Amino acid sequence: MIKLFIKSDCLGSKKAEDFFKKNDIKYDRVNLSFTPMKEEFLFLMQEVAPNLSDLINFNSEFFVSYPHLKEHLFKISAIDRNKEILDFILEYPEVLSYPIAFDVHDNKKPGNLLVGFNDSEWKVFLEENNEFLEPIYSNINKSFVFESCCFYDEVKKDDTDILVKLGN
Repeated sequence: MIKLFIKSDCLGSKKAEDFFKKNDIKYDRVNLSFTPMKEEFLFLMQEVAPNLSDLINFNSEFFVSYPHLKEHLFKISAIDRNKEILDFILEYPEVLSYPIAFDVHDNKKPGNLLVGFNDSEWKVFLEENNEFLEPIYSNINKSFVFESCCFYDEVKKDDTDILVKLGN
């Protein structure tokens, strides 16, 4: 079952839900505006994205308001990095890039992980037997300064499509 992690005021999250409904894709909706992120899902996500910081939108409004926390994350030693980032995400789930679609089989075996929203990319990503794709993708431009919660909210103005493979 696909878990769709969303934020209430995020246009990208709304578009992702509309995409799932339009394409008759079953999903379990988790609104992180009201429900805390469960540690078990972050552990499963870490199996797909070993560097949990790939899920964080470092250019979000949150870090504009709290730049010292951004600096703190960049200074974490490699030894403690994943544990501290996991704890940080649990404490401040608003730092995540939204939406996040995570294919979890029986809450045990992680599948594909998709961060951010673009309907044409999601169609390809969610196809069965898509051999050319890696298990984690994002259309989040990490160098873009966001005025709102996600990349989709910003590029809706100019229809820019960016697909970035994380981990490189």
